[in-house]
Amino acid sequence: MNIDSKPSPAPMPLARARRTEQPGLAAPRAQRRLGALVFVLCAIGFALLAFQVMHNGPATRFDRPLAQWLHEHHAPALTDALLTITHLHAPAGIAVLASGLAIYLCLKRDHYWLLAVLLTMPAGMALNMLLKLFFARQRPVFDEPLLHLVTFSFPSGHAAYSTMLYGLLAAYVAHRVDRWRWRLASVLACAALVGLIAFSRLYLGAHYLTDVLAGILEGVAWLALVWMGVTTLRRRQRPGAGY
Repeated sequence: MNIDSKPSPAPMPLARARRTEQPGLAAPRAQRRLGALVFVLCAIGFALLAFQVMHNGPATRFDRPLAQWLHEHHAPALTDALLTITHLHAPAGIAVLASGLAIYLCLKRDHYWLLAVLLTMPAGMALNMLLKLFFARQRPVFDEPLLHLVTFSFPSGHAAYSTMLYGLLAAYVAHRVDRWRWRLASVLACAALVGLIAFSRLYLGAHYLTDVLAGILEGVAWLALVWMGVTTLRRRQRPGAGY
């Protein structure tokens, strides 16, 4: 008998063994749960805003006074700057930016992120147009408008599209960098861009406050829904893999 031999290790519990073999299994589950929570909260928020808009509820109390105040206090230099920002993020501009992101992801072979872009942007833009037609809310009216628009107002397309695009970009950067400071910086930068674009729509008299808030909620809800779908698909294709 060899006295130096070591006893064989005890069998690993089945549940622990599964976690060891599939280290990323908990990650997509947590992501789907978080995505579901975000979707539900944003959908409820959007529904409440839509109800207020349709019935002229208390949430719309500041819509017209704020729009009128911003219109009366516009400055030429600021107007030019915000016109540039709003035109860059019109549907055509968003389509160009989203196409550039899709090409980059294709070259990097990030196929699931590419799928997320393809599902988020075209379908999300179509959803916004359908919502506009459903609610058919008229835009703010001024004697000397800064913008001439004939489409409906609720929810804001600029706010929704930019939320989808920059939200997706922030999520991608957060998954590709290791330092939490860079992750936080990417999220804050994208959130600031969305806020600036939403403010440009208010300042230029294209939307009411409830329009841009509803657009942001719509964008986050749709992005969360796509996130859940792509995460589930990736797990089925590669069990145990995180997003």
